[in-house]
Amino acid sequence: MKVGDLIKVVDCPADESSFYKCGCFFCIHNSNRIGIIKKIRKSKTSAAKAYTAQFDIGEWIVFEEEIELISDVK
Repeated sequence: MKVGDLIKVVDCPADESSFYKCGCFFCIHNSNRIGIIKKIRKSKTSAAKAYTAQFDIGEWIVFEEEIELISDVK
């Protein structure tokens, strides 16, 4: 993935009928989970790929395993 790509954060395992209510950044702010990658983050201590992305509720850091690509920029 690269800067400018449109992404979606995968849905949380808890649903509306569940006793467990998710308290993640996206659920508590009722986000549509769609964002644009603004920055590729590099870590000296981890091999996990991370990105800073802008969402409808603000900027957030996401990891590659948490997101799916909707549309890529050419």
